[in-house]
Amino acid sequence: MSTEEVGVPCPAPRSLDSHKGNYGRVLLIGGSLGMSGAIAIAAQGAMRSGAGLVTIATPDRCADVVASFHPCPMVWPLPSDRRGMFSREALSSLRSRWDDFDVLAIGPGMGRSPHVVSLVLSLYDECTKPMVVDADGLFALSAWRRGCKIDFVRERLQMHSGDRVLTPHAGEFQKLSGVSAYDRDQQRMAAHELAGLSRLTILLKGNESLITDGRDRRFNTTGNPGMATGGSGDCLTGIVAGLIGQKMKPFDAASFACHWHGHAADLAIQELGGPSVLATDILQFMPSAFQQITKDRNGQ
Repeated sequence: MSTEEVGVPCPAPRSLDSHKGNYGRVLLIGGSLGMSGAIAIAAQGAMRSGAGLVTIATPDRCADVVASFHPCPMVWPLPSDRRGMFSREALSSLRSRWDDFDVLAIGPGMGRSPHVVSLVLSLYDECTKPMVVDADGLFALSAWRRGCKIDFVRERLQMHSGDRVLTPHAGEFQKLSGVSAYDRDQQRMAAHELAGLSRLTILLKGNESLITDGRDRRFNTTGNPGMATGGSGDCLTGIVAGLIGQKMKPFDAASFACHWHGHAADLAIQELGGPSVLATDILQFMPSAFQQITKDRNGQ
């Protein structure tokens, strides 16, 4: 069982004759009225990771706001309900096009409603593409049946048709596993067991984040308390999805994304100071962090 971060692979070098189609078509599904920033940050994480084409699927009532954050991603408005969250009709639209993409990420800023839960569960079950699940997507997986026992949630996590990466923080993982958010060691053991049982990759966020697929595991040593700010996890979701879109295996993508994300935050805190680091600052330091990581790996 590998526990060494030094084994985390970098993305492969790019050939001179490559084009955007070589580096992944990423679909990020999320956002809702009043929570547009989360999915926009996730999209920027995917772009900064090197994804070739990034599309944001978001409720039509907030599509203009999502599009205003950055000019590079494409925005796909989907039907929404009166609260500005995905409606029942959004699922059929997603089914019609999910084969156009190499990887999906779902959850940031989606909100919580019966239709949102149904949408997440249907995509989780049916879509054969790799998928990263975070935030409200994780809530949907843990709340699929009111009052259900944790054994039913575990059973639910096994019902998928493709590679899945879950990126919970301690509170979200408590809902998935039943293990207290205050017992870090037990949560790590439970994550490793659950990943193996459900054929998942789990990135358990926190100090020295754990990445496990139930066989191997890695502990990340980059990062700092300045990352404890809204949007930081959304950024990480996008990076993981972007790397999977570039043909990295889910376990390796989650490992390198966590290392890169934390290293960018380390550079940000050196420049800005701990309380002042924002998720958007982490995005801005990603290019410098990547240069430093690859230079260190190459012994330069």
